[in-house]
Parts: sequence; structure tokens; C-alpha cells
Amino acid sequence: MLRVDHAATLHRAHSWPAASAASLACGSVSTPFTRRGSSIAPTAQLSASTRRCAHPSFRPFSASAARISPPSRRQTVVRANWGAPVNFSSAKVQSSNQVAPGMFKVLVDVGADIAAGYAKPGQYIQAKVSEEAKAGFFAIASAPGGGSSLELLIKAAPGSSAEAITALPAGGSLLVSPVQGKGFPLDRIPADKVDTVLLFATGSGISPLKAVIESGALHTKSRKEVRLYYGTKAKGSTAYQELIPEWEKAGVKVVQVFSEDKKRYVQSVLAQEVESGHFAGDHASKIGVLLCGQKDMCGAVTTILTEKGVDKEKILLNF
Repeated sequence: MLRVDHAATLHRAHSWPAASAASLACGSVSTPFTRRGSSIAPTAQLSASTRRCAHPSFRPFSASAARISPPSRRQTVVRANWGAPVNFSSAKVQSSNQVAPGMFKVLVDVGADIAAGYAKPGQYIQAKVSEEAKAGFFAIASAPGGGSSLELLIKAAPGSSAEAITALPAGGSLLVSPVQGKGFPLDRIPADKVDTVLLFATGSGISPLKAVIESGALHTKSRKEVRLYYGTKAKGSTAYQELIPEWEKAGVKVVQVFSEDKKRYVQSVLAQEVESGHFAGDHASKIGVLLCGQKDMCGAVTTILTEKGVDKEKILLNF
């Protein structure tokens, strides 16, 4: 169970599961937390099972109360049974803009020391608006090496800590953890051995894949094909829609999948392409995969591709 200083309780505030670092991609680990809805994510309230597992000091979150209690300059610590204590430090919101319904791009100045810990796309931070608030896990959407600022894509579920963060104005204070996670292990899919890379994202799970694309770490010019399957409800619900032409110029073919369009989903589109022979022959041995999104999508994509011969070691998650 969690032991929480200042009655802070961890939960998912992205399209990630409300869980440990080991569940930040598809939510398929055994933890006191369960995932609901959409990535990794990453935004939902604590589930009933999570609340039953919560520390006795847990209190329902109040966004308004959190906003009137600014974080102090001293560090706070949250302890969880899956890892070492987490130190939180003060940070500042530089900007917060809505980029899709219920979705916000938040630029945070975390300071040079914390930013220096961001070395690989797929890493994340925890953040909260006050010592008493619950912390959310947020994949970093900007590429490494961007100075002291980190970009987060936050899905603001009503009443959640994510909503409280998105409500902060420019200059507003929040608390952030050091950069966490190992990121995507891209060394498993080197360009000289893997000529095709398939990326799959749903909703706010696009965050770490955006970071991968913009970092240049995919080495698109050295590969036969790099393709992103990006699932959202509709074009108007798609975060970073305006960046898609830039990604394509960088060598990433983008396949947009809208669930409002005849209930089409990323995994069903992939299945159709596999059936049509798109990945036929011995090509499977040269395919690498990056996943970030809903648990069902991640599981289905993994099953489809491994059955076609893709090495599971080349199917990468950001934990």
C-alpha cells in the first residue's frame, strides 16, 4: 500500500494508468492501482478498487482548495512501495493552452537541475499543485535538450489534480518530481537492423511519441518506413493536429484513425493492413514498434504483430 506524506496520494492524471512507473505505457502490471479508460496518458479519477486500497488518511481532492494553497519552497516527499521516496520541488507554469477538448499543452519551467535528468524520450514526471494534492504522472511531450522547460500534454478530467494543474495561470506555482523512468529503449531497434518502425498512440498517449519524433532519435532517413497510427475521437479532438505536416516532412507517415468514423480504432486498422499483406514475408524480423495508449489497444497491437512474427523484444514501452 502507499504511505503518503502530507496525505498526498498518487494517481494517473494523464492517459496513463493510475499506477506505478512500471505501468506508464499500457497499464498491464500488478499494482494497488487499476487503469480506467484511455494513455498509458494518460485522465481518470481513482477507481473504486484504488480507493479501497488508499491510505486511511486519504481525502477527496478539492481543486479549489489546492489552488489557494501554494507550494512552499521546501521539498516534499511521497513514498510508495514500488520505489524510493519521491522528492518534489517548486516549478513555474510558463503557459497553459487548450489544444483539444479537455486537453491542455502546459509548459513548465522545472529548473536546470530537473531538466538535466531528461535524457530519453518516454520519460515522465510527477506533478501536483500543492503539498496536500494528489500527484499525477505526466509523459514529457517535448524532446530532450530543451533547456529548463518541459512540455506536458494533460487531459483535464473534472475534479482531478490534472484539471487543477491546467487551471494554473502563467507564473503559477506547482510541485514536480525529478524526471523518472527509463524512456523508450531505442537501442533495441537500431536503424541498421530495423528498417521499419511502427508507432501507435491513442489520445494523450501521443505525448512521448511526439518527443521521440521531434528528438530525431528514430533516424527516419536511415529507415525504409516510419509510420505513426494516431487514434482519437475526431479530427477536432486531436492534440497536435497542426504538427502532423511537420512530422510527415521529418519522415513519419501519419495514419489518423477516428473512432467516430464507423467506430474505427488503431488496432482494427492495423489488422486490416496485416490481412492485406502489408507486413507479409520475412519483413517482420525488421520491424520495431513503439506503443503508448489504451491498455486494450496496446494488447491488441502486440498480439497482432507478434503473431505475424515481430519480435516482442522490439515492441517498446516507455517504462
